[in-house]
Amino acid sequence: YARVNGFLSSIKAPLRRGDVVEIFTDESCSPQPDWLDSVVTYKAKKAIRRYLASLPVAPYHRCPLCKPIPGEEVIGFRHEGDDRVTLHKRDCPTAISLSSQWGDDIVSVDFAPDDTLYPVTIEVKAVDRYHLFVDLVDCITNKLHLAIYGFNTDTVDSIVTCRISFAVHSFDELQTIIKHIAAIDDVDEVKRNEV
Repeated sequence: YARVNGFLSSIKAPLRRGDVVEIFTDESCSPQPDWLDSVVTYKAKKAIRRYLASLPVAPYHRCPLCKPIPGEEVIGFRHEGDDRVTLHKRDCPTAISLSSQWGDDIVSVDFAPDDTLYPVTIEVKAVDRYHLFVDLVDCITNKLHLAIYGFNTDTVDSIVTCRISFAVHSFDELQTIIKHIAAIDDVDEVKRNEV
């Protein structure tokens, strides 16, 4: 992240002549593909492209509809003409449609957990009470050591619906998180948000 003229700012914020910029770094951070849309100089674009090209390329792509994560039952479909494989959950409507048309293109896939983090969103329904949000955030960030990317709530007639986004390594890790959150007082239902 950065501070531009003393104010907290995105690393991608456009700059004007005379801006005073402080850049803050962290060893766990690395350049992202969308940075290419923000940088201006050839040297910066070249450095980011070189870094991105050095990253290992996964042999598969995840279906954008069902978004499978390691540990779930998946099937793979080979793309005609190349070695790419797209992963789908077994019950994905797209996978069901593809298997009826292109059954010969189904391939066996070992989708095992590794260091990759996969974004997920869960939906929590609970009875509204004092400190409910604090308990949810504490469970995810302090007990389970995960970073929260999004936290949205709606409250109707003292029933709270929270959508919480974070990233996990595997389906088993997600199930553990769901069990921890379900054990919080006044939480009635916790499920993965499939949308």
